[in-house]
Amino acid sequence: MLGEKPLYNFFSEYLSRILADNTDWEQDKSGFLTQLPCFGTAEEIALKLVELTATLPWPFTVTYVLPESLNRLLPNGTDQYVLSTSSRLIRVTEGLQTEFPLTSDDKRIKKRESFLASLLTGPDKQSLPLRRLLFQTQVAGYVGIYGKSEALRLAETRLKAFIGFLLAQRTLAVGFHYVPSPPKYETIVYEKHAGSWEITRKDKVEDDLGRLLSKLEVNHVDGKIADDQIEGWMSYGLTRIRSGFSDKKASSRLQLSAKWLVESYSNSRDLLGFVQAMVCLEIILGDQDDTRELGIGATIRNRCAFLIGNSHEEREEIAEQLKGIYRVRSKIVHTGKDQLVHDDYVMLFLLRDYCARVLARELEIAAEK
Repeated sequence: MLGEKPLYNFFSEYLSRILADNTDWEQDKSGFLTQLPCFGTAEEIALKLVELTATLPWPFTVTYVLPESLNRLLPNGTDQYVLSTSSRLIRVTEGLQTEFPLTSDDKRIKKRESFLASLLTGPDKQSLPLRRLLFQTQVAGYVGIYGKSEALRLAETRLKAFIGFLLAQRTLAVGFHYVPSPPKYETIVYEKHAGSWEITRKDKVEDDLGRLLSKLEVNHVDGKIADDQIEGWMSYGLTRIRSGFSDKKASSRLQLSAKWLVESYSNSRDLLGFVQAMVCLEIILGDQDDTRELGIGATIRNRCAFLIGNSHEEREEIAEQLKGIYRVRSKIVHTGKDQLVHDDYVMLFLLRDYCARVLARELEIAAEK
């Protein structure tokens, strides 16, 4: 819940929250926490931290405001699609604005709002944008006001898995339009107090992910899906990805794989993007015991070919293409290849396509089970 250094992570983040909520930053100001009235003596601070540790985990709802281009994922008459007990796609209604407000009467929260207003949406935004789609996920642990805790990492993994699954199902596509600067898509964290959700943090998604979000579009499959069929096509895609959000161990592996695929798409550094797409395949198809005998390249080739190939000839073609793809991956990792050439880009597109097909087939198998 709290990472590799749980006490340090929680103590430092909680102290930072108290400091930010009760004091004003001043240039060149320094000193001891025990000199501030909001902290008390060292013994009092230590006792408070230990007592709070015993109350963990705390419940949080992490909310991501999706781009308007994805509003068609849900039909007009539907305001919510539940993916799992912890995650859902939901449209902003007046009731949701009341349940998840962007403002608070708590003076500490107001202090944070004024600090973040210039970075995000400005001080005049009082509520979530009506009718926009949100990806919401509930996590347990601790989310501070600055760092990226394990709970926040888990929420981000679920968001990327959601996008990756929809790309794998061809429900969404990545457009090729140029994005000059990363848009400010919001991450909003709510903490439960006395049975109500209260905003505790506003932030923006990382720049690379923001660029990808702005490129996502509803996939018409080269015109094969007519406008009057889009609602059914979107509903089909959402139904197909639900198996990736179950509580089973296999779902966690699929989410991690989809996360790497999304990071490959969002990465503007193509060499790294190539490796990230390869990792996506390795997570699903690699196995330590088998790779010791066959090697990772041969294991992935064989499993990928038999998983998605529909004929003997197609399996041979997939295996042969993956040989070339793995050679490029090896040059990047082992010899320090400094750029991709034209043929490498062709292989990158092909590799991402194989990742999508493998993910889609694994989601289908998980649904059958």
